[in-house]
Amino acid sequence: MELQGHVLSEVKQYLVILRLTVDKKMFSTRRQNSTLVFLFPLLIYIVPGSISSSIPSRFTTTPHTMSANTLTLPFTTVDVFTTVAYSGSPLSIITLPSSSLTAHQLQLIAREFNLSEVVFLHPESSSSTFSRHIQIFTTENELPLAGHPVIGTGHYVLKVLKLDAVKDFETKGGRIPISIDEGTGFVKAVIPQAFKQHNGVTFKSALNKENNIVVALVPGMNFILVPLPSLYALSKAGDEGNGSLAQQPFQPELYLGEENSGGLIGTMYYVFAGKELGRERYRTRMFAHVEDSGSGSACAALGCWLTRHSDCDDWSERSFVFEQGVEMGRRTEIYLDTGAREGPKDREIEKVVLSGGVVAIMEGSLKI
Repeated sequence: MELQGHVLSEVKQYLVILRLTVDKKMFSTRRQNSTLVFLFPLLIYIVPGSISSSIPSRFTTTPHTMSANTLTLPFTTVDVFTTVAYSGSPLSIITLPSSSLTAHQLQLIAREFNLSEVVFLHPESSSSTFSRHIQIFTTENELPLAGHPVIGTGHYVLKVLKLDAVKDFETKGGRIPISIDEGTGFVKAVIPQAFKQHNGVTFKSALNKENNIVVALVPGMNFILVPLPSLYALSKAGDEGNGSLAQQPFQPELYLGEENSGGLIGTMYYVFAGKELGRERYRTRMFAHVEDSGSGSACAALGCWLTRHSDCDDWSERSFVFEQGVEMGRRTEIYLDTGAREGPKDREIEKVVLSGGVVAIMEGSLKI
């Protein structure tokens, strides 16, 4: 500690001298640059607080050190909302042991995979064989709910592991019944919802020159809905910043108030593309910190909005297919069925069922 303090004192004195000599232009630009290049790593070592305080926290996470009790966890990666391998929306499912990991460890693993989401599948509970607890993480935080992780994990549990006894998942966003659709063979999930519009909050888009509303599927899963007139306009969606109208998509409380902290606020662009086989088809793109090739929760929120504001005679039962990820080269087809009834003030959403194809891609293990 005495040596470190002495060196720190010497560095501070040297910096004062450097400042004076720079002010007097006694050093050339090349000499200044080389001096600073020499000093920078030394300063980071000696005075980390003075440098690291300005670096985003995701880049200054405390390193994880392997211990003698290192765990090996199996994982499976699947492509969701597709029947074509290496297309769709990728998802990794990590099976957890009976001993629990910390939230910090789960977040580290999610960042390592660097996908839009990963799922942690908890072991069977001694109290129930019909339900499994899952946690959904992005590279930034844990989500209460997300569509393609639920469908992908449902496929893994029911069709890969063949655990027919499992009937639902427990998530932070609520209980989610899962089953296999007898007609398509796809996994389907009854998505919990508390659909609402955030009144008084809008986001302007240069693509449609409108003040676009914000809706929530469940608390924490918020989406700006941006209707567009054409596929050409949709192709330009990524030109608005990084595509997200909310510059801090993982801090929805900045836009919606502290009661909405956690989760995300994504931007969902959509274009009506006609009808086929009894379903309304939409082309969509969804952005948060990056573009998502298949956002089931965003499509569910959009489907709830369209159902509530439909002028069709049969608005109480509607079926959709959302085509997403085309511009990314990872096309998805997301199937959604909604049910609604007339409420005292507005139409009330009663049912949201999400489904789609899944293809298993790879298996492996990780150490933590």
